[in-house]
Amino acid sequence: RRKRHQNRPNSQPPLRKSPSKGAIMKQIMEKWTTFLENEEKKEQIVLKTRSELYDYLKAHPESNKNIKIDRPKGSKKWSDGENKKVLTFDYGEWSNLINPADKMGWDLIIMPKYDKNTSSLEPIGHLTYKDEVGKEKKNDKIILAPNSNYTDEEKQEMDDFFSDVDVFKPIVWYKN
Repeated sequence: RRKRHQNRPNSQPPLRKSPSKGAIMKQIMEKWTTFLENEEKKEQIVLKTRSELYDYLKAHPESNKNIKIDRPKGSKKWSDGENKKVLTFDYGEWSNLINPADKMGWDLIIMPKYDKNTSSLEPIGHLTYKDEVGKEKKNDKIILAPNSNYTDEEKQEMDDFFSDVDVFKPIVWYKN
């Protein structure tokens, strides 16, 4: 026995148009991007002050495995008034330790003789902007050396480098 609607062509549900491969890929990529952003946020820690960062790094030295170098030695950054200067040190950030000043990783400078793979990097000083306005406000640069050790010559090299970079106050050294 046949059902009535089988005999009528208009009684079947309308056919759905399949999404294109491009639309499917776009949905997959959007979901993947959202997933990655959420995973990244799980790992991020907002540290509101230099003091909080300093204390956190002392308690969690393994945080240095999350150092990302944006400007390696030999690249250029900061002007002396005329030209960008060639860096004698690595400049980067802790990708997971967030500075609320710019909502990005805390900025760091590794003393010239070392790199991000040097064990036991610890804060030894910092740079602040002269005129802290906008994105520069509280966007300090933390200077690192292994086991907080550095020589007078290394200190002088850093002081000399930043002496003609007009946007910064002199380096604040934590010891020596």
